[in-house]
Amino acid sequence: MGLAGACAPTGLMPSLAPSNGSFGMDKDWACGLGAQLGVNAADLAHCGMTSSDRVITGELGIVASFAGGDAKALEIPQGGTPNIGAFALKKFAACYGVHSAMEAAIDLMVQNEITRAHISKVIVRVKADSAVTLAGRNISNHMAARFSLPYAVASAVIRGTHSSAEDFEEPSIFDQEVLKFMEKIEIIADADLTEFHKKTGGFPAHVEIHNRGEIQQKEIHYPIGSLQRPMTWDDLSQKFIELTKSHLPETHLQHILQTAQQLLELKDIREFSKLL
Repeated sequence: MGLAGACAPTGLMPSLAPSNGSFGMDKDWACGLGAQLGVNAADLAHCGMTSSDRVITGELGIVASFAGGDAKALEIPQGGTPNIGAFALKKFAACYGVHSAMEAAIDLMVQNEITRAHISKVIVRVKADSAVTLAGRNISNHMAARFSLPYAVASAVIRGTHSSAEDFEEPSIFDQEVLKFMEKIEIIADADLTEFHKKTGGFPAHVEIHNRGEIQQKEIHYPIGSLQRPMTWDDLSQKFIELTKSHLPETHLQHILQTAQQLLELKDIREFSKLL
């Protein structure tokens, strides 16, 4: 239900399409609405309500729609289900497709002690569709910034290790230094990175920084925050506190973190949910 609502022709995802001329600001609703609908569906099922068994795996169901026509029955993962531990949390407050490029840019700036004033251009190579869908340069709102490789890389170069969630919110998205630096960012579709994505599902990026006649370059296949390179618990805790410190006392936030760290051992999930 959540997927259907988010991807309907008049729903959330089409508002993100650059072909529509702008980026809608409603994607932030998607996770909350999807979760709410999931809880509603569970409540209805608990009360005995049933539905079509073809909505998910039918030839026109959600699985077929998102798997190139594959309507095979769903299989239980090895090790059983649910597999609540198989997830990753992103490091940056932006589209996952820009993370490898951001990380590579920050690493190059730090490791080579590059002065941004000396940079003539930055070349970013990514998989083919990302070179199109994430190439927007009209930063009209926070969603446009989150889905823009030129903005994300420019922000990473300018802000470096001080990059934060605020970089993708107002007023930071209108920082003239970042917007001006975007003119130096070149996005290129790379055949090898496209093939890597097809084989592995990874979102790789290759970044070249041209600096005083020299070229520093780095390629990242899986960014920090991916399943292959998950953030440490300290990183996760720091991000959680950064995002929530204006809403709850730090002692309460620490209690939430301590309980979350023991989530799989809880006998009753309400021990966690009542803290939220």
